[in-house]
Amino acid sequence: MYERVRRKARAALADRERLRFCRTRAFGAAKRMLRAMGRDLARAGAIDSWADVFMLRLEEVRGAYEGHIAHTELKELAALRRRQLAAGAARHAPSRFTTRGAPYWSGNLERAGWTGGPAARSGVRELRGTPCCPGVAEGPAVVTDSPREIGGGILVAYRTDPGWVPALASAAAVLVERGSPLTHVAVVARELGIPTVVQVKDVTTEIRTGTLLRVDGAAGTVTVLADPPADDTADGPAVPPDSRRTETHP
Repeated sequence: MYERVRRKARAALADRERLRFCRTRAFGAAKRMLRAMGRDLARAGAIDSWADVFMLRLEEVRGAYEGHIAHTELKELAALRRRQLAAGAARHAPSRFTTRGAPYWSGNLERAGWTGGPAARSGVRELRGTPCCPGVAEGPAVVTDSPREIGGGILVAYRTDPGWVPALASAAAVLVERGSPLTHVAVVARELGIPTVVQVKDVTTEIRTGTLLRVDGAAGTVTVLADPPADDTADGPAVPPDSRRTETHP
């Protein structure tokens, strides 16, 4: 009975991953088409840059070609969406919240606990999360909102997706504020033996780039060893590989 269930589970998992791969290829094809339309609209002067096409809704792009809307409206629409995107990025959401009615109506998110502006640091010297991969690592933090080469520092992110996997090779340890031990990044980090802690509350608020950290992936603890220099920024340069000390445990 166990072997029969195991075979079915393995076949189902393979089918799920195959479906995800096909869906990813479909997204890629759609993105290539949108890029081509963006370059065409930019050449026509309808938008400032081809990347602005991703600030528009599909019906707006289609409407510009079919004559449903004037193509001269697209620049203002793209600029408006960029301002909205920047305003949304400055908001901080609670771990759990509920809304009634349309969530983006004025005041609805604020009543649900969302806050605007930079979050205040409490100065805590130790953070705790869910252990994901054992091992101990020390090094400077690199707080980032996009996957990139971090030169052997400790990768600190609010959330991750499968696109972050290539960045793991340059990380001494991984800290994620949101997520679970079953995410793609967490699974790959375990396979690579990189000390990893997930669900570390307020880690991107409390930790700045350049902060010297000690990460214990088995205990799920993050200890601040030294604060960064005063001129460090949240998206400062990556640190050189020889500035880390890593001790991994089986």
